[in-house]
Parts: sequence; structure tokens; C-alpha cells
Amino acid sequence: MDSILYSYNNYYIDFRNLHKKIYDRLLTDLKDKIKCLVISNDYSVPYFAHISNFLEQYNLSEFIRLEKLSLIDIDEEYFLHILPNITRFRKLKCLKLDRLPSYTCWRFKNILSQLIRLDLPDAAFFDQLSEEYIQNLKCLSVVRCTFEQLQHLFNIVPRKTLQAFAITDGVLSTIGDNCWPQFARLPYKLKRLNLQIDFQCITLNELEEVLSQLPRLTHLDIKGAGDIDLANGQQWEDFLHATYGNQLIEFDFCFTIWSYTSMDTDQILEQFSRPYWLNRIRPWYISYNDRGLIYTVPRYASTCSRSDTILTCQTTTKDKRLFSNTINQLIIHNPTIIPEYCFNYVDFLRISNDAIDSTTDNISSIVNLSRIKQFEISTTIPYGLLNRMDNLYHLSLININSLVLSLHKVNWHLKFEQIRVLDIIYNSRNHRYTDVRPEVLCPMFPNVMRLSMNGMAIRRAYISRIIDGFRNMIYGKFQTNWNKEQKERTRKDLQRETCRLISNNDETNFSFHFEYIYLHLFIWDTPQ
Repeated sequence: MDSILYSYNNYYIDFRNLHKKIYDRLLTDLKDKIKCLVISNDYSVPYFAHISNFLEQYNLSEFIRLEKLSLIDIDEEYFLHILPNITRFRKLKCLKLDRLPSYTCWRFKNILSQLIRLDLPDAAFFDQLSEEYIQNLKCLSVVRCTFEQLQHLFNIVPRKTLQAFAITDGVLSTIGDNCWPQFARLPYKLKRLNLQIDFQCITLNELEEVLSQLPRLTHLDIKGAGDIDLANGQQWEDFLHATYGNQLIEFDFCFTIWSYTSMDTDQILEQFSRPYWLNRIRPWYISYNDRGLIYTVPRYASTCSRSDTILTCQTTTKDKRLFSNTINQLIIHNPTIIPEYCFNYVDFLRISNDAIDSTTDNISSIVNLSRIKQFEISTTIPYGLLNRMDNLYHLSLININSLVLSLHKVNWHLKFEQIRVLDIIYNSRNHRYTDVRPEVLCPMFPNVMRLSMNGMAIRRAYISRIIDGFRNMIYGKFQTNWNKEQKERTRKDLQRETCRLISNNDETNFSFHFEYIYLHLFIWDTPQ
């Protein structure tokens, strides 16, 4: 393991998915090779990787090659710890925040000039900034902003260097008359534009007015709602061809048309079936659902579906597999209905109670089992089906009354060695307290590293036996009904009742914290 760990030239570390041994090795011996850090303080982060401990133990100036930093679920208190130190990352080029404390802007201004990529949740970050602070920025992504903020952004972003701009959740209008704003200044060298517009009504003419000032676009993605002209393929073709010629590589859109009852579906399909749209290395196919939604395929095709869903939309592509190939989350509800095409790229599969008695061959004719990574089921585990899932690592038993009922058809000596993540979620209204003994359950899933048990309060004695039974477990989440006194005794009780956990003045190999009724437990190196 050590030889493998030390064999790479660059390292990416996510604090949310770390074993302590690897965490210590990387941050002690390999700081000078780490190029990307994802620092998080959510409930799944162990105590040893807490941001306060990280800042106390490590000198940030030693991360001499760090280029990308993501701060996830960091609240205002810990931003105060990070901000004074962030300028020590001398080579930092990319920064991502998922929260935006009110004081962040001015605290970050000293590092902004060295960034080339910035991902933020809110455009309020820029309200008091001028162009001098972001003069080297090439890529900017904002989750949400108002039209007023968008106007300000376009006034301060570097016109000559900004190449990619995205608003991923929505542009909101706070202007009383809901008028499309006028942009006096735009980054004319922009190559990639992604606009998700949450606005009452936009028109094609308004979009043309903006896009005509961005003559170097190669990738365009727009989502919004508006008038029927947005579905005019001929007008789009004339404008795009006149403005960009052959330079536009990708054009994706998703439009909701308010006055769709007056739309001529045949005319729409005919306009978007012209050579301009289809005679490409990657054709620009569109689909229309007859209810005012028109979108490009596969970009805006659904990624989640039931297996018995029948495709009813009209489309310009003859290959309907484009729709099934975009599905990565599938629910099999009625296995007697075999779809026209197999779902070949599904990562997450759920089988409903009505379909559980289906044969493995029947299920495999619906979905490619070899690609499944996460499997969710609420009744008896189908052993034969699991054995066909070569890449399965995450098993979720949901809304179950009893583990006994879920496992009763399985030979108790069988092993599901591929499972690394196991969720056991009981029916909160109809669960049974007498359940499978840990001495039987744990050998069935010998390689589980992350375990979650909730839906009913798990007894402390049961948790202790689970801890010793799952020898490879490094994270566990358990629902409890412990009072304040019991929570205060948790460390002593777990140490006393388990063989795996140790805690004394010299060393400890576990930590925990409570999230309301949930116990989050983290375990690292187990003493021999």
C-alpha cells in the first residue's frame, strides 16, 4: 500500500472521504505534491480532518504545488480561520466556495488577482469589487445572481481574458417592470457561455442582442422560458450562422414555451431537421414533448426514469437509444414491460416491491447490470442479481421492517464481498426490534467500510457489536435515542464495550459527534 501511495506525481485530497492513516501520510510526507484540496466540515468529516485541526497542524506555505481549493460546508466561524491563511497558497489558481459569508469579499481580495477560475454560490461576492481584483480571471461560475448583479459583473470582468462564464441555477429579475436589462459592456472574447435564466419571459430577439456581442463563442448553453419565437429553428439558424459561421461547436438549450398551444409541431421538427442542425460530427438533435418543453438531446434529456416509461416526445433523432443512454438512475417497477432499448449506462438502480420476484434474466434484459454501482431495494435481497453486478459497491436496504425478512431467502453463510457502503434504513412505523445478530450480519458483508443504520433507534449494545463485527468499517452513522447523560458517556461506553476502539492518554483510534439524534462515528487504525 505504501509503495502505491507514494508512486504518484500529483494528489487530490477530499477531506470527506479519508482514512486517517492515508490523511497523515499525505499531509506529512507529500504536501509538496498535492495539487487539489477539498476541505469540508459537514457531518461526514472525521474529527482529525476538521478544518481547525488542519490549520493547527500544517503550515499552509508548504503546499507549494496546490493549484485548486474547494471549501464545502464551511460556516462563518471557520472561514475566519481559513481566510487569513489562504494567501499562503502561492500557486493557487482555482477556488470554489459553496457558501458565501457576508464578509468574504474583502478578506479574499488579496488572492483574487492570482486566480484564473472562480466558482461561487452567489454573485453578491462582486458587489463591491472592481476589475483590478479579477484581472486574470479566465473562468467564472456563479450559482445564482440578479440581473443587476449580472450587469455589474459584465462591467468588471476582464473583457480580454475571460473565456468561460456560467450561471448554473438562475438569473433572477428584481426589476419592477421585468424588462430585459441592457448590457453596456460584455466580455467579447468569451468562448463558453452557460445561462440558466429564471425569468418570467425572454424572447429570441433579446438573446440575439446579447449573443451578437459575443462573437467568439464556441460553446453555448441556455435554459429559460418565454415566447414561441424561442422554438423558431429557422430564426435560430439564420442568427447563429450569420454570427458564428462554423465556429460554434456545441449549442444546447432547454426552453419552456408559455403559449405552446399555438405551436405547429411538424413545422418545429422540420426546421430543426435541416442540415445546419444535423450534418455535424455531433448533431444538434432536439426533442419536443407537446406541452411546451423543447430541448436539445442528449444534454437536457432526462437522467432518471422508470423502466416502463414509454417515450412520448417527438424528436429529430432517429436513434432513440440517445434517450435510454442518458439514464443513469433507473427504477424498475413493472418488469413485464421490456423497453425497446436496454438501459446501458445506469449507475443507480432501484427495484420496487412489485418487481422483486422477477428473474435475473428478465431484469438483465432491461438494464446492463455490470455497470450498476448503487443498488436500492426494500424487500428480499436477490442474491443471484447481486452476483451479476460486477461494479456494485453501495447497497441500500430501505424502508425495511426487518433484516431477517430482507435476508431470509439468502444462505446465511454467503458473502457479499463487493459491498463497501451499506445502508440499512428501517420502516419508522413498522419495524421489528428483534433483528439479525451482528455475528451473522457482519460476515455476510466482510468488506463494508461505511455503514448507516437509521429509521429506528439502534441500541448501544448492538452498535458495539456492529463495530467489532465490521472490521473494515471506518465510518458509521446510527440513529439513537440517547439522553444528554448517555451522550456524554459515549466515549467511555464504546471503549468499554468494544474490542476495536481504544482511547487513553497515549493514543486513540476513533472520534465521534452527534447530529441531533444521529451518532457519526469515525474509526481509523485498529490495534492488533
